[in-house]
Amino acid sequence: MDQFEVPAYLAAELPEIKEDLIAWLPDLNLIKSIQCLTEYTRNMLVQNDLPVARKCFLLAEDIYAKGDPIVMDIVENVFVYSFSAMLNLCKREVEQPVSGLVPLSLYTAYIRRSLKAVNRN
Repeated sequence: MDQFEVPAYLAAELPEIKEDLIAWLPDLNLIKSIQCLTEYTRNMLVQNDLPVARKCFLLAEDIYAKGDPIVMDIVENVFVYSFSAMLNLCKREVEQPVSGLVPLSLYTAYIRRSLKAVNRN
């Protein structure tokens, strides 16, 4: 999947964000599409709508797995980067199930990213 396929993929798989994606036109690009997915995921977590949040995580994982190197990099730098903030928005009693929503491939990218940040300091 390349950067030009992601917006259409998200609109088809997650019609709930189609209007938000359209709002970005004509400048719709990969970064804005992943930002839209990230924001929607965050909103679903705040609303404690875990089934929809899980769907969002799985879509991000699918994009990451099928994406070319540019797509993978953007998913890491936008979606994966936001994990800590997403989890901090959730209520304490919900935090454990929420962390279980994160697919292994994305969690691995998150850990790798966190270790890079620690090693730089």
